[in-house]
Amino acid sequence: MNENKAINLLLKANPIEHYVFEDTKDVRLFNENLKNFVDEYTYGVLQTEKVVSPKEWIIPTKYLEMDIEEYVLNMCNTKEETDRVCLELAMFKWHDLYPLLGLCIYISDIAEERSLILGVGRGSSVSSYVLFLIGIHKVNPLKYNLPLTDFFKEIPIDGKTI
Repeated sequence: MNENKAINLLLKANPIEHYVFEDTKDVRLFNENLKNFVDEYTYGVLQTEKVVSPKEWIIPTKYLEMDIEEYVLNMCNTKEETDRVCLELAMFKWHDLYPLLGLCIYISDIAEERSLILGVGRGSSVSSYVLFLIGIHKVNPLKYNLPLTDFFKEIPIDGKTI
């Protein structure tokens, strides 16, 4: 199952808080037995390449309608942090990922509410200071001087992507 299909399942079928996985074995079993977890319609949707619109996600509306910029900028304490967040938010916006940031905040809130650990960090996502502030990972990319280009592979410059 690819990442889009997994996200679609969680957001279309049931609110994410219905799914609590204890370890990677549970996640593997979930993926292997997907048909047993969802109704026939949802399983059919997951077998296509249809991407579910954020308007169809079953998460509290406040996370889809929240002011992402205000939320994240309020966590900044220095000019360096503010500058990095502004740059990243521009990239998230350019890639049309603001709804995904709302989802990440929701997931982080659910994890905190249930005393779950999301993880230290994995892959290029640890290069995102915004994801660090939201609580998706524990690696501060400013502290370790991780370049944003590790996370965002396409960067718009003068109307072109590089």
